[in-house]
Amino acid sequence: MTTDSGALSEDSIEVIKVLAATCVFVSYLFLIEIARGKAALAAGMLLTFPAINGITLLVADFPSATAKAETMIPMIAFNGVMCLGFVLAFISLYERASPDRLPILRWALLSVAGAAWFIAALLGIPISSRHQAYLVSGYLIVAIAFVAAVSPVSKPAAPPSLQTPWRESLRKLTENRQFYFRIAWFIATLSLVLFAAALRQEKLVGALGAAPLLPLFGLFALAKNEDPLPALRTIRATVLLGPVIAMTFVAGFSAFVDRVNPSVGLLLLLFGWVLCLLAIWFVSAVVFPRLR
Repeated sequence: MTTDSGALSEDSIEVIKVLAATCVFVSYLFLIEIARGKAALAAGMLLTFPAINGITLLVADFPSATAKAETMIPMIAFNGVMCLGFVLAFISLYERASPDRLPILRWALLSVAGAAWFIAALLGIPISSRHQAYLVSGYLIVAIAFVAAVSPVSKPAAPPSLQTPWRESLRKLTENRQFYFRIAWFIATLSLVLFAAALRQEKLVGALGAAPLLPLFGLFALAKNEDPLPALRTIRATVLLGPVIAMTFVAGFSAFVDRVNPSVGLLLLLFGWVLCLLAIWFVSAVVFPRLR
């Protein structure tokens, strides 16, 4: 479909949306690489960063953003619980497993988490917009209580020093073949979202929009550290705070995205992602140090 000469075509907007989401996903993988053992408080909240959530709200034409959010928000809440379960189980089983069984342990927990998400998606219970605030508020209370009960065992590590420059983290990431595999999975998930929207599968669109690619890839990367326990023990304190940020973003963004044209929606999406990153930075770098 064509548009005025000064405007982007609808096809161009769709391509830009997918490219923007893929760039965010790559940036996310880079941040997780930096955060491995260095900024674990932030890594805990980055696990549920709303990349796929946001792009689903923007890209999928069906159903409305509000309807998508009703299915998406409870799945984000579940993702946080799933991440916490993975972390607690890995910590509990790590010291009992022999080194040659650690890869099996990682893949087994990853498989269990994926299966649990699939069952939750099939059972997906929508949360209406008027009840979403109650869910987010209750979740925040539980997250804060968990922070008080399970505080980091050591001071949060400082940001990467000059001894570990960002270029080194980027080199390690791009030399890993799994990096490209994860990008391919991300693009495949976006394609499934668009396909489900074309088939008018309302619940499926919302569920896929909360697919746990980011959490599962992030957890797997963190669990592959040479000594993963310090970072994972620290992550326990913030892993439930990430969904609070993500659910707040989805509730707010879904209320506006259908009212604006795609170009403005894309700008709002990028702005919302920046706000989420700022919130994650503020909690991990400002709030937590003051609590110690």
